Amino acid sequence: MPSTTMLLIGGLVIAVIAAVAFILNRLRIAGVSEAIIVSGSRNNGEVKVVSPGGKTFVMPIVQKASTISLSQTQVQLHVDAIDHRNIVLNIKAVAMIKVGSSPELIRAAAERFNGKEDQIPLERAGDPHRFAARHHRQDDGRGGHP
Repeated sequence: MPSTTMLLIGGLVIAVIAAVAFILNRLRIAGVSEAIIVSGSRNNGEVKVVSPGGKTFVMPIVQKASTISLSQTQVQLHVDAIDHRNIVLNIKAVAMIKVGSSPELIRAAAERFNGKEDQIPLERAGDPHRFAARHHRQDDGRGGHP
């Protein structure tokens, strides 16, 4: 009989250790400058946003968690345009972008950039700059426009 009791206690200890390991493996904690986006198994397909420093439990198979950086990022812009005198303009600029910290802004950024932060689509940013460069008059060097 003592061996049956020892097996029961050993099995119980192994089960408790497995349960704790499972919970710790599925517990996600957001860093200081990141948010966690949890998709799946929410009302109306809405994703759950976990703010910086927050934590959440992700159900296996049913939910998927990913992170999005909330730190400031530098983006290089290069726009080729033609002014009103058909002069080719090569405009180079640097844009600093940052995701806001409200759940609505994090959710919007996750829809656009999650998983592809290194591939931010700049063609959308280029069109207004190209329009502005095309309609900008350059100074003729005498303080006025030609």
